[in-house]
Amino acid sequence: MKKATPQLISVAIEIMSKLMDVYRRTGSPVTVRQLSESTVSISYVEQVIGRLRESGVVTSQRGPGGGYVPQSSTVTVGQVVRALKPQGFLNTVPVLLALEAVSISSLSDEVDHG
Repeated sequence: MKKATPQLISVAIEIMSKLMDVYRRTGSPVTVRQLSESTVSISYVEQVIGRLRESGVVTSQRGPGGGYVPQSSTVTVGQVVRALKPQGFLNTVPVLLALEAVSISSLSDEVDHG
């Protein structure tokens, strides 16, 4: 996957926000197809969600009715940014600590999920 650009980080936060919103409303795992609706391609979502899964931000459930679920109800922007392993100022302690104070759930009203 590409390096963690500001655009990639923004898309990852939007994907995570959508995942948490859909999961909160349905209680069911969220598919890559659902996450790609009105955002980005399925392959791009798969790449982003793969990084989030590898870092433990989301877990996957296989089989019929499978998909992805958040590891907790309090995922933060900092966790998403850390999962993408950015370089530069986004990987500094003060910035990451500040981003840990912002929950993805608090963004759900601000992000358009289509």
